[in-house]
Amino acid sequence: MDGDKGVTATFTAIPTYTLTVDVVGQGTVTRQPSSTNYLSGTVVTLTANAAPGWTFSGWSGDLSGSTNPVTLTMDGDKGVTATFTANCVPISGTAFSYAPSSPFVNDAVLFTGTVSAGTTPIAYTWDFGDGSAVQTGNPITHVFPITNVRVSYTVVMTARNGCPSSGTASHVVTVRPRRIFLPILLRNS
Repeated sequence: MDGDKGVTATFTAIPTYTLTVDVVGQGTVTRQPSSTNYLSGTVVTLTANAAPGWTFSGWSGDLSGSTNPVTLTMDGDKGVTATFTANCVPISGTAFSYAPSSPFVNDAVLFTGTVSAGTTPIAYTWDFGDGSAVQTGNPITHVFPITNVRVSYTVVMTARNGCPSSGTASHVVTVRPRRIFLPILLRNS
């Protein structure tokens, strides 16, 4: 030092950036390190965790693809969306039963549809094969048209869910007419 000297030190703050994470569907996203504000250059690991019955399907926003976990370098404010989709089980094992099993004309026949597998809700439609309008519901009752002879109808049930998937089942239902027997009267003349 050969005299008085002045020194000025200039410090620049390292910028911080915000990471916003949104979720579509049912699941969560963990961050490592866990924060919402990060120093510039921080590498953040994001992990998508699907809820039961859901699957992680991908990233959007400042990330894309479906790599999981994934890293993101904070060099600006970032927004990321994790999308989860519901697992969908296609319909299988479609069947139905009906009672009474040998209906007469004018009997209310109860039809009950079943599936062995399929994500709910399940919609049931019925074509009774007798020219009546297709009906929906489960269980459902139907009265076949009046006839004076034995008639067989092919009843078709279709079950559908949002996968989309469907299954059908059919039965031939024979409807019997009602017979009235009158006694014969004989008279002596």
